[in-house]
Amino acid sequence: MVKVGVDTEGELINLFEVKVSVPESVDIAGWNKDQSLVNIWVQEPAWDRDAGVFSFLGGVPGGFRGRAVLLNLEVKPRQAGTFELKVDSASKGFVNDGLGTEVQVTAVPAVLQVSPGKIPLAWWSGGVVVGLFICAVLWKILRTRVRSRQ
Repeated sequence: MVKVGVDTEGELINLFEVKVSVPESVDIAGWNKDQSLVNIWVQEPAWDRDAGVFSFLGGVPGGFRGRAVLLNLEVKPRQAGTFELKVDSASKGFVNDGLGTEVQVTAVPAVLQVSPGKIPLAWWSGGVVVGLFICAVLWKILRTRVRSRQ
């Protein structure tokens, strides 16, 4: 599993628009919202394999301050190698201020290292998907605010 998380760095954030760039050699086999901080999904999580982007838009009424998981991704590498999943620069956070104030996003990528001898045969045959346990895509919100209505 790759955990897509948030660290608001002290800001009270109520809406998260997230786009994760996924390399061609990795598939998103599924996702899980069960332990998500988000409880209102404006745009349900979606995987666009052709574009190589996994995206969602969701929020928390009243806002949230702190660290939490937004979503868990099940990834399935199609070959051995080192791969990076990155939160795209188009991702946004919105402050719970009644104005829709946008905040800049800084991302820490998840780096997946898959060795040829360590890939289960099922991955090559398209069978069982085994989740990778990586907690690295931490979404950080900077204090820099950008007014959406300038």
